[in-house]
Amino acid sequence: MKSFLSSIFSAFASKPSAQPVIKGNVVTQDGHGIPGVAITIKDRPTFASGADGSFDIELTDERFVIEKVEKPGYVLVSPKLPFTSEKGNTRLQIVMKQQPEKTVELNEDSIRKFYEAGQQLHNQGNYQAAQIQYNHAIETAKELFGDNNKYLAICYELYGDNYFAWRVWGDSSVLNYADAKTYYNLSLRCWISVSGENSLDASRLHNKIGNCWWNLENAEEATKKYEQALTSLQNSGEEDPLLLASIYDDMGRTAYDNCDWKNALKYFKLEYDELYTKHLDKGGLDNKKIADCLFYTGNVMVKLKMSPVATFQEALNFYRAAGTWCDEVALTCLEMVKYYYDVQDYDQTKAWLQKLLLANERIYGKDSENYLRVIDLMGKLEKEMNTVKE
Repeated sequence: MKSFLSSIFSAFASKPSAQPVIKGNVVTQDGHGIPGVAITIKDRPTFASGADGSFDIELTDERFVIEKVEKPGYVLVSPKLPFTSEKGNTRLQIVMKQQPEKTVELNEDSIRKFYEAGQQLHNQGNYQAAQIQYNHAIETAKELFGDNNKYLAICYELYGDNYFAWRVWGDSSVLNYADAKTYYNLSLRCWISVSGENSLDASRLHNKIGNCWWNLENAEEATKKYEQALTSLQNSGEEDPLLLASIYDDMGRTAYDNCDWKNALKYFKLEYDELYTKHLDKGGLDNKKIADCLFYTGNVMVKLKMSPVATFQEALNFYRAAGTWCDEVALTCLEMVKYYYDVQDYDQTKAWLQKLLLANERIYGKDSENYLRVIDLMGKLEKEMNTVKE
């Protein structure tokens, strides 16, 4: 019995048999240990190699399967995965090599992708994000083609457009126009080297720079740039009715601001020819632009003591065709009210006041100050008409 009990006690007192152990290292091809490599063995939690690349882990049985070996910036050289061993207490060496950083293939398409992404962000009003994309496009264009090429010209122009539209320093600031002008000038320099001084591209940039000067309240410099834009386009031998109309419009508005009524009328009529008269049968007319041109033409005619009735009426027809209720519609009706009142045609004055009231309701609402002013004017006109009858 004693021997039996002794054998039982001896059995309980004996050390448990050792578990299978896997010892190993993760190293580079030249034998340097790689720390922090994630190793996944089937049915076990993932663990990481130590500071010297070594690892030492007990297994529940002699068989194990390594499913993953991962570390950012490295690729596995050996062994192939999944790696299976049927023998415990295995010494294993895992070899990895550093993976070169992936480089983006730089080509013309990559430039376009950057600036087209910028254009989408610009159109969404996200000007700061657009600027980042344009910067990428500019850097890529310089790396591929140097400091003077058509892609830089495109990107600098878009960069200028971004500043022109972006109230980066606040609504009342003009600093954004100065920045826009800087990038338009860079674009112009590139376009001249690519397309020549007498080209559509150079003309367009001269005109945009003129617009910056106009917004910076320097009419003299603006006029110079508009004249350069016109000369460049005329000497190019190319046709672009919308660009030409835009130049005439800018020249007309500058003349208007300078109270140069005769030149203002001349340029607005030239603009109308380009927008409508010469291209009536070609389709694709921009009714809003035509209406705006006629609106300004009518205002100049008022200054020159000419009858604006037909011109303003035509402007309203084009606004109607454009489906647009805008400030200019109300202002056109107001000018008609003023004209008929000045010539003492009170019936027409009353009729146009009613049209003005409708325009103000559609544009500003019945609770607006503009709407209430027209109500007040209608009351005053009624009193005056009754006084005249008496």
